[in-house]
This record gives sequence, structure tokens and C-alpha cells, in this order.
Amino acid sequence: MVWTVPSPSRLRGQVAPTQSLRLPHSGLGSALPVKGPPTSRAFTHAVSDVVSSVRTPPGAARVRRVASYTKGQCLLMLRALPARQSRGFHTTNTAITVQLGPRIIAANLRKLLADALPHTPPATPMDHALTVLLMEADGGRITPHPSVTGLLDGLRADPELEMFHGRTQVVAAVGRGVTYVFLAEWLLRRAGIVGPDQAVTDLERYVKAEWLPYRATVAVGGIKADHVSDLGHDMQLVPWKDVADSNNKRAIDEVSPFHRSFYEPGAALVREVELPRIHVDPSETRIHLRSMDWSDITDMLLCLGLFGPTAPVLLASWLEPPDWAPVITGSYSMPFAEGSGAARPLPETAMVEASRLFSTWLGLTEERRAELRIPMQRLNSAMRRSRPVDSAIDLGIALESTFLHDTPEDRRGLTSKLRRRASQWLGSTPEERENLSLLVRDLYEARSEAVHRGQASSGARARPAAGLLEEGYKLAAGALVLLISARNPTGT
Repeated sequence: MVWTVPSPSRLRGQVAPTQSLRLPHSGLGSALPVKGPPTSRAFTHAVSDVVSSVRTPPGAARVRRVASYTKGQCLLMLRALPARQSRGFHTTNTAITVQLGPRIIAANLRKLLADALPHTPPATPMDHALTVLLMEADGGRITPHPSVTGLLDGLRADPELEMFHGRTQVVAAVGRGVTYVFLAEWLLRRAGIVGPDQAVTDLERYVKAEWLPYRATVAVGGIKADHVSDLGHDMQLVPWKDVADSNNKRAIDEVSPFHRSFYEPGAALVREVELPRIHVDPSETRIHLRSMDWSDITDMLLCLGLFGPTAPVLLASWLEPPDWAPVITGSYSMPFAEGSGAARPLPETAMVEASRLFSTWLGLTEERRAELRIPMQRLNSAMRRSRPVDSAIDLGIALESTFLHDTPEDRRGLTSKLRRRASQWLGSTPEERENLSLLVRDLYEARSEAVHRGQASSGARARPAAGLLEEGYKLAAGALVLLISARNPTGT
């Protein structure tokens, strides 16, 4: 290894021939009376002593400190002595680069990690002692065991880990700054679970990966699952109690009722997705942010809700990285979900039927799916409303959007047209058609009363409003299943 230190020229603006400090091929450590990584303070002091001992003219530059590292190099900031002592040497700050040599990750990191592990506090989800220790040590405010400093120095010295040096780690629409302190903490936590060798192997896997598998999870209210169900399309419906423990799940469970909806998670819809591994300069973060597309999961929930029918609602969503990846987690979305929080019973066959219907759904054009989402979403919200007036209005919109979406600008006779289409399509006998026609009439009257008078009518047959609405939910859900399955806009 050769350390080349250009000396300032005696003539301003020129550079004198370089002087070289030649070290043994076995490395700098064997030439210095110090042990440890080349970024430690002891190493820096030893380098300073050696460089100072070389016979150079008065005014030669002296090692001040190790300032930063890029691609296997460290930057030594050299400061010239004042002009009156430097015998006319050009007095400027001069930056030189020094090649560190072979990678450290493969050779030393396993040992550094194994040495540091016994001298750090155990990592637990609620105890931040390890984080504080590493941050204070990195800032020079405390002096930890030398093995802890050695681990931090070893991480800094490896050019392949430069992605953790003040870079932004981007996951979908979230960017977070990562540091060597974060990486050291992750390695120590991971080593405490799987051992130092496997932790380093995991890190090497992450560095080489271009894409990472994430578990996209949606907390679902309004239904309650009692066992894991495979919905196909890489999706599973999982009981909430069986969702893998994580910081996000604990945070959702612990959120105060004053800051969330009245729903309690009864299940989760889980899907595996792949996202690119991205580490960028902070100035480039914005151009790499991409919103996560949850539409397939929300569409699956809409299809699932047509059987029963039920009203599953998205309560929270987040991405969970693989255990072997050093990715900062802790971000989740929790929109407010309107409703009383009551869960509807989920039929045993709902998962199989929803999976089959969703396969058909994916075969529709996006334009057609956008049309169908309107009545499906309105039906879902009608079942979640706490006031019958609101439910009647939403259900009326769902029925119109289902049966009358192709109606021309002339809006006369909508009620009779709605009754005729619903009865002809859904009824198989004259008696069924007559009953369906009367039901649709009552539902549309309830919708009109709610819009114009703020009351939910019980219909001409004076049935209870709640019972009338329940019949309407089943009618609308059945019609939407046939619409999706038959790819027929009206059935007439």
C-alpha cells in the first residue's frame, strides 16, 4: 500500500514532486504500534505520528483527522503550517485520498459484530438503550467498550456500505435517512436473534439485492375471520390475532379510540409485493417516491363484501420488510372509517366465492371496473352507516348506479324502469318478479323520503325501515355479483 502526500510547491500555483510513505504489503496495521480498524482514533493518532516522523522539509503537511470515506478510500485533511514557518510554501488546505485496500465486510465484520454483541444492552421493542448507546458513542459523548467503537469504525470503512452514510432509504412513498448507527443497531438486534454470522450474511444479501419482498398488510374491520383463508392471487385473509407481531401492529392496537374509528380489527388481508431497494442522496428523494397501489386489495374487499353481504372496511395499511433486510419500519396509514364498528357475520363460503368473483373482476376492463366500484362502494357505506336516512340514500345511489347507469339524459320514469330491470333480471318466476318489483318500489320511496324529508320511510307495506334496508342490501349485492360475472350492464 502506498500513501501519497503531495507537498505544497515553493512557487505559488505549482506542485512539487510527491513524497511517498511505503508500508508493508500486509497492511497499515502491521506497520503501526496499534491494533484496530483504520478509522479508530488510535489509528488516526498512530498515522499522525508516523507521518510526522518522516524526514520532510519544515512546513510539510500534518494529518489532522479522518474526515470521510468514499469507495474504499478515506479523506485526510492536510493543513499547511503558517507561511513564515513553511519557508515560502503555498499555505492552503489540501485534501488527499488514501486507498484503504480490501473490503472489510467479508473479512472482519463477523468478528467485529461477535466482539461487540456481549458489550451492548439487549434489544427489545420498548427499550431504546441500545439506540442511545450507539448514538452517544458515535457522537463522542461517551466512551463505550472498544469493540462497540470498532464495529462502528468497521462499518464506515467498508465501501459497499456507503449506502448507509447519510443516504435516504426509499420505500414506496416514504423516505428515511439511514446512518451507520442505524446499521450497527440493526446488526446487533439481528445478531441477538440469529447470531453474528447469519446477521452479516443477511446484510450481504441486502447489499446485493435489487428488489425486496414486502408483506403488504391491511387491517380490516366490519368482519371477523376465525381462520386463515387463501383467497388466491397471492392474498390471504388472516384473523387479526394471527397477524405477525410488528411495531405497526402494536401501534394500531394501542391507538387511543379518540384518534381512530370505532372499529376494531377483526382480520387482515395480506399480500406479498416486491419493491426496489433504493438508497439515494437526500436531494434526490422526491423523484423516487412512489405511492403504494392498494387497489387490488381494496377491490378484493369489495368483492368479499358482496357475499353475506358484509361491509369490510380498511382500517390501516402498512408494508413489512423481510426480517433479513435492514429497512427502517414504523410507518402506517390509518384513515378514519365511518360507522358504528359493528361486525357482520362472514359466511363460510364467502372466501371461495369472493376468490372466484375476483378472478372474473380482473378480466374486466379498467373502465368497467371503475363503473362498478361506484355501486359497490355505496353499498358498503350504506351497510356501515349509523343512521337509516344515510343508509337509504347510499343504497338508492347503489341501485341507480347498478341498473340505470346507461339511462339517457331523459330521466323520466326512472322508478318504473328500475323496478322492471331489477325484477326481470333477478326474478326467475312471476311471483319472484312481482315481489322484487314491490321491494324496489319501497326502497326507492325510502330513498326519496330520505333525500327530501330527512326521514327513512318504511315503504307502502309498512315494514320496519331496518328490515327494508337489509332486504335492499341483499338485492343490490346479488345484482352486482351477476353484473360482474355475466359482464352484462343491465341484463335486459
